[in-house]
Amino acid sequence: MDSESNRRLIDLEAGFVKTFQDVTLALTSLATTVSRRGVSVNSIVIPIPTNTAAKNEGIPAVTVSKDQFVLSGHSSSGTTRTYRCVFFTDSSG
Repeated sequence: MDSESNRRLIDLEAGFVKTFQDVTLALTSLATTVSRRGVSVNSIVIPIPTNTAAKNEGIPAVTVSKDQFVLSGHSSSGTTRTYRCVFFTDSSG
């Protein structure tokens, strides 16, 4: 086993999850598409607001497909809103 794979296994056993991505919502659109290799229709994506504007906006709807997810239902205001998106994928399907 290579050292990178071994390190990931050790991290996983210790409870460290590195499947997250910070996402800034599009300022002029009602939906923001995020490319992320490894997500699928079997994934759960949880957007967590990380700034005041995002907290005031609330949690956007999430639609997941192969290697991407879409955050939608947010306003197209000129305010920057950032979320930390955590995702989990069922490896059985």
